[in-house]
This record gives sequence, structure tokens and C-alpha cells, in this order.
Amino acid sequence: MHCPTNCVTCEDSSEDLIHVFLDCSFAMQVWHRSGMGDVIPNVRTRITTAAEAIFTIFHDITHKNYQCFAALMCSLQKHKNLKLC
Repeated sequence: MHCPTNCVTCEDSSEDLIHVFLDCSFAMQVWHRSGMGDVIPNVRTRITTAAEAIFTIFHDITHKNYQCFAALMCSLQKHKNLKLC
């Protein structure tokens, strides 16, 4: 299977985990519509890896948003994979 290096969702020239989950224009829309859009820009300025982003977001969100965050992360990955295939 050929995997492109650009983002299949927004056509950005490079794709990594930070882009898929935080920087992609589609991901930003998802976060804003979920009500957690204010958390992402704050986290984005403090991290350099996707793992740091996940741990920082878990630290910054309320306990009641943990499940929503996890579901959104899975949905973003699934969306990317469906566009790819």
C-alpha cells in the first residue's frame, strides 16, 4: 500500500501525528465543534511530540471530557484512514 506523505484530509505538504490530531484544518474544526477548541491552541504552543500533546491535553481537560477526547482522537485517525483507502 502506498502511503502519501502529505495530509489526505487537507492536502498539507507534510503529515505527522501532531498534524493529524492538532494542526490539520479538519482536526481544528472537530475540536472547536466538540467544545474543546480552546484547549488545543494552548497545548500546541507547549509541545514538540504527539505523546506530549496527549499527556498535556489530559492534564488540561476535565475528567468528564476524557472519554470525549479519546473518542475524537480515534475518530480523527479513522477519518484519515478512510480518506486514504
